[in-house]
Amino acid sequence: GDVDGLVIRNSIFTNSGTQGIFLNPYNGGVTRNVLIENNFLGTAHLGYNILNVRGVTNVVVRNNSFAGSDFYTGPEAVNVDVYNNILAAADSNDCGTLASNADAFSNNLSPSSCSGASGHTTVANLSSQYVNAASSPSSALDLHLKTGAAAIGKSLASQTPSIDYDREGRTGS
Repeated sequence: GDVDGLVIRNSIFTNSGTQGIFLNPYNGGVTRNVLIENNFLGTAHLGYNILNVRGVTNVVVRNNSFAGSDFYTGPEAVNVDVYNNILAAADSNDCGTLASNADAFSNNLSPSSCSGASGHTTVANLSSQYVNAASSPSSALDLHLKTGAAAIGKSLASQTPSIDYDREGRTGS
């Protein structure tokens, strides 16, 4: 079936068997106008992606904290914008693929360089910026930033939601 206007906000996805969030329409359906923001995304255990964006249109992925598994956007996805995310497990290849397949890819952080990214910040051992990036047990996962974390103040203000994961006001700085 069709999906239009899906919002995934302030959620935790971890210890998924295969995919955490898999956006790919089936049986001729159309998926469009998707917003994924302020989520904590841990690991998908069978080597798949915690977030997988495929044949969809108009997707914004912003202000999410990724601790484990990869995030993938396929070239068949149309108008995918990726802002202000912490991609703690993305190597240079993964990050470059994301940047290449996204229409906008700005102000994200990863532990490696990221070809094609705008306003990108590289931080070695990025998962150490989190309170607790361990996803086992699931209840231990806490992707809040530690005081003084490198991501603080790095967001693109125009793509910062007015409230964060804890429903506290944010200014984008």
